[in-house]
Amino acid sequence: MEILGYCLVAILLSTEVWCGYRLRQIIRYRSEARTDARRAMYRAKAYKDMNERWQLKKSRETLWNTIAKG
Repeated sequence: MEILGYCLVAILLSTEVWCGYRLRQIIRYRSEARTDARRAMYRAKAYKDMNERWQLKKSRETLWNTIAKG
């Protein structure tokens, strides 16, 4: 009877360890998903700002080249 009790305790402990491991995986996955969503939101704004600055720089270069040739 004691052996059966020890087996049940071992089974319960291993189940608890497995559940903890799975919970940790799920929490990590959700954290990464939220981080990716947040980065995507800010990335769009950053690319838009960078594109506007690039366009302004190209316009200034074009204007300067036109003035320098004149």
